[in-house]
Amino acid sequence: MNIIRRAVSYTVCTLFLCIQAQKVVDHNMSKNLHRYLWANYNQFAGDVEQSQKYYFKIFADNGPNHVYKGYLNFLFQTQQFQRIVSLLPKLEKPFENDKDAQFIFAQALQMTNQQEKADDKLIRLNNKFKDHQEIAFQTAQVYIRRKEPENALETIDNLLNSTPYKPNNFIFYFLKSQIHQQSDNMELALENVKKSIDMYPHFDKSWLLLALLEEQKGRLSEAIKGFTNFLENTDEPNPQIEQHLLQLVFKQKMTPQKNTLVMNKSCMEQALLLMEQKNYKQALDKVDVCLSEDPGNDENKLLKVQILAAMNNHKQALTLVKKYLDKEPSKRLWYKTLHLLTKAGADHQQAQKILQAIVDHYPNNVLPTLYLADMHIKHDNYNACLALLKKALRLTSDKKLHNKITFQIAAIYHDHKQFSALKKLVDTIKKLPTNYPPLDNFLACYTIKNNNNMDLAQKLVTNALKKNTNNPHFLDTQAYIHLKKRDYTKACVALEQLAQKVPDDFMILKHLGQALHGKGEHERALKTMQQAFNVATKRQDKQRSSALLHEWKKNKHSKR
Repeated sequence: MNIIRRAVSYTVCTLFLCIQAQKVVDHNMSKNLHRYLWANYNQFAGDVEQSQKYYFKIFADNGPNHVYKGYLNFLFQTQQFQRIVSLLPKLEKPFENDKDAQFIFAQALQMTNQQEKADDKLIRLNNKFKDHQEIAFQTAQVYIRRKEPENALETIDNLLNSTPYKPNNFIFYFLKSQIHQQSDNMELALENVKKSIDMYPHFDKSWLLLALLEEQKGRLSEAIKGFTNFLENTDEPNPQIEQHLLQLVFKQKMTPQKNTLVMNKSCMEQALLLMEQKNYKQALDKVDVCLSEDPGNDENKLLKVQILAAMNNHKQALTLVKKYLDKEPSKRLWYKTLHLLTKAGADHQQAQKILQAIVDHYPNNVLPTLYLADMHIKHDNYNACLALLKKALRLTSDKKLHNKITFQIAAIYHDHKQFSALKKLVDTIKKLPTNYPPLDNFLACYTIKNNNNMDLAQKLVTNALKKNTNNPHFLDTQAYIHLKKRDYTKACVALEQLAQKVPDDFMILKHLGQALHGKGEHERALKTMQQAFNVATKRQDKQRSSALLHEWKKNKHSKR
C-alpha cells in the first residue's frame, strides 16, 4: 500500500547543486542539463522511449551520479525493476543516505521475487530512517509475516513518536489494531482503531474492524454503527456486509427481554437455529408456529422478515413489512426494517411505493411522511422531498423535530441555489427560538455571508458549540468568523488543527487556503486551495476553488 505519493519531478536548481557538488565545470554541463530537462519533460508527457534516450545520452557522456536519482524514479514508474536491481552495486554507496532512493531499491527487490533480500534491506533502512512512513509501513508488514508482532509494534511506535502529528498516521493506528487483534488483545485493538477513526473518520476499513471487534465483545449497537459507517464510507457495494448488518439489526431487535415467555423464547430460538443452519424452509415453518402462538410478538415478525431476506425473497419481505405498517403506522421499527431491506438488495422503488401508500392512507401521520422524504433525498428527488418536508412541518408540534426539518429544508434550498426561498425561510426562523445546533450553525454561516453581522453570527455559533464542542463544522464556522474579521493568525491555527483531523473536508480546506492567503503565505495558500479543489465533490465547490486559484495565480504573476 502506498500511503505517500512519491514526487517524481526534480527542479533545475537540484541539478545545478548536484553538478556543483561534484565540481563538474565543463562543456557537458549545459548539454546534460538540457538532456535532463528533456528526459523529465518526455517522461511526464508519456513518451517513455524518448525519455530513456536522453538518459542514455547523459550516461554516455559520464554524467554525474546524481542524475541517477531522476533515472531511478523513471525506471520505477515504467516498472523496469530488474534494471534498478542491476544498478544497485553501482548506486548503493552514492545514495546510502537517500531514503527515497533506498526505498526504491527495496521495492525493486520485492518486485523481482527477492523477498528475503528486500525484507532484510527494509529492516536496515527502518533502523536508519525511523521517520519514513512507507519504509516503516513495509517493515511492519515484514515483521507481521515473520510472526514477530513485538517488532512490528516497535517499528510503528518509533514512527509515531518521530512524526506524531501527521494526518495520514491513521493507517499506523489501524495496523496496530490489527496486530493486537491477532494477539487476542481486544482492548488495545479497540483503543487503536478508535484513534485511527478519530484521525481520519472516512477510512472504511477502520470502521469495519471496529464493527467486528465490537460484535465480538457482544456490543451490538456499537457493531451496527461500525458496519453502517463502513458501508457509508466504502466506494464499492458490499452485499455480504449489508446482509450481515441486516441480520445484526434483527438479532438486536430479537434479543429476548427479561419478561419474554419461556415458550416464546424456545420457539424463536429453534427458528433462529434453523435459519443459521440455512434450513430456510423449516425456519419459516417454525416462525409461523411462533406467530400462531403469539401473533403480536415483534421479534417473531422481524425474524420472518429476516428469513425471507436471507432467502433473497425481498418481494415477499417487503409485502410483509407493508402489512405490519398498515396495522402499526406509528411504529418506527417497521420503517427502519424497510430501510434495511433496501440496503440488503430490495427494490427501493417498491419500498418507495409502500411508503407512499402509507402516507396516502394516513395523511396526518408525520412519521411515514418523514421516512418517505428521506428516501426521496437519498435518490436526489429534491422537489418531492421538499414537498414532504413542508407537509411534515405542518403536521408536527414537536419543537425539536420542527427545527430538524427546518434545517433540512434550508440545506436543500442552499445546495440548489434557491436563495429567494432560503431568505424567506431564514426570516421566519429568526422570529422563533432555535434549540438545534446544526440549525444555529447554518444560521451563523448565512448571517456571515449575507448580513456581515459578526456579533449575531458569534452568538449563534457559540450556542451550537455549547451543545457539541468538538463538531468540526461548528469549529470551522468559528474559524470563518476569525477569517472575516481578518484575524488570519487565529483562523489559521484553528483551521490547521481541523484539517489534520478532517483532511478531506472541502470547506475547511477552502477557508484554510483563504486564511493563509490573507496571512501572506501565498505558496501554502495555493497548495491548500488545490487540495480543496481535489477533494470537492460538488460542481459549485469545484468552480469556487478553481476561481480562487485562477485569481491568486494571476495576481502572483502580475507582481513579478
